[in-house]
Amino acid sequence: MNEKLEFRGYWFLPGKYDSKVAGILTFVPNKKIKLELIGSFDNDSEPLHAFLNKKTEMILHGITSDSKEITLYNCYPSGKVNLSCPFPMVNYTCQYLLVGKFLDNINECSFNKIQVHFPILNEWLYPGLIETKIEFNQDKQKCFSYSVSNEKIEEPKCKIKINENLDLIIRSGISVNESDLRLDVELSQSTFFEIESDKEKITLKKLLEKSGVFEQFISLAALSTNRVTNIILFDNDSYQELTDGTRIKDSIDFFYVDRTPFYSERKSNHDFLFTYSQVEAIFPQIISKWYNDSDNIAPIRGHLIESVREKSQYSSLDFLIIVQALEGFHRRYIDHKKVSLKKRLSELKSKFDDITKVKNVDIDLDAAVDSRDYYSHFFKRTEKPHLLDGIELYNLSKKLRLLLICCVLNLIGIENETINVLLNHSNSDKLI
Repeated sequence: MNEKLEFRGYWFLPGKYDSKVAGILTFVPNKKIKLELIGSFDNDSEPLHAFLNKKTEMILHGITSDSKEITLYNCYPSGKVNLSCPFPMVNYTCQYLLVGKFLDNINECSFNKIQVHFPILNEWLYPGLIETKIEFNQDKQKCFSYSVSNEKIEEPKCKIKINENLDLIIRSGISVNESDLRLDVELSQSTFFEIESDKEKITLKKLLEKSGVFEQFISLAALSTNRVTNIILFDNDSYQELTDGTRIKDSIDFFYVDRTPFYSERKSNHDFLFTYSQVEAIFPQIISKWYNDSDNIAPIRGHLIESVREKSQYSSLDFLIIVQALEGFHRRYIDHKKVSLKKRLSELKSKFDDITKVKNVDIDLDAAVDSRDYYSHFFKRTEKPHLLDGIELYNLSKKLRLLLICCVLNLIGIENETINVLLNHSNSDKLI
């Protein structure tokens, strides 16, 4: 998803191959998926009529010059009309692009597996596939050799059943790139994850939803958001069979436009809240709870992930989403009665007071309440003497976010003793 792509071919509405139109599809990473047609689907030769009659198409199909099947989702018409041009030009801006399969409906049960490449996984769970060997020859010169174990590639890092139909699988893989003359060879390894259903096919929407839940889990672990670089789908009925009977499943590439501002920052192990090795023993339990309680904890989890997203500037909204999540956690899991925000925050701090970083942090509860009232309920500034802004509000937000992190870890079944170990081990600047 990091390279610009262009597909030339014929385009048509599902089931209407005879009414195909020539055009060019362009994918620009994180910017646009744009289809430019030379003509229109209603066979209207008048440019003005074609322009006025254009409409949104939920699904469009295409056959490219190299015989690839294309499906485009949520296609919105745009463009301009040139009355001096003898034929119409119609453009579409599309939300999703599928390369390798026709789908008539986004809710079709069509896939068995989604594979997602999420770069931050490489640091969270090191691939460990490439072995380096250093030897000295007779002239005492260093000799380097690199090897890869096929067994390590085939064996998943872990495989966990997240419900009766779906498995979460974390794998590592190798890629090799050579220059034309084989003068340069690039050997790289990576960790990626898959959501798979062997029993029955499921929809694209469901696979994207389940993969998004795990992406949020890794964002929690990293205390940082990351951008997906590659999504591949598989259909067990779509494969190439070799002469020896081996079946190689066809890959179906999925692309979308992610316009979320992103600030790239490579992380070390100590920048994580936790890595896989630190929670390996309890990982099956916490990831199952993360998935199975997904609907219940979604708002709180979403607010926390938003609060650790890298931003170019800080605003009062960043403070408010943390306070709202803390208030919601206390109301749902501790006290359903109508009590003050100050009491809720005080009880949350007491709940995690056996955690060193929470115990040592001084949270100005009056400032938290006055700032919430001012920024959320628009009180007069003179009515809120403990109101904070600027760097002081930012520092208060960091302290409250520490509490929120503890709340979310508690929700997925991690005991305070373990939370304490994880927080003390982390050097993330997102923590106090």
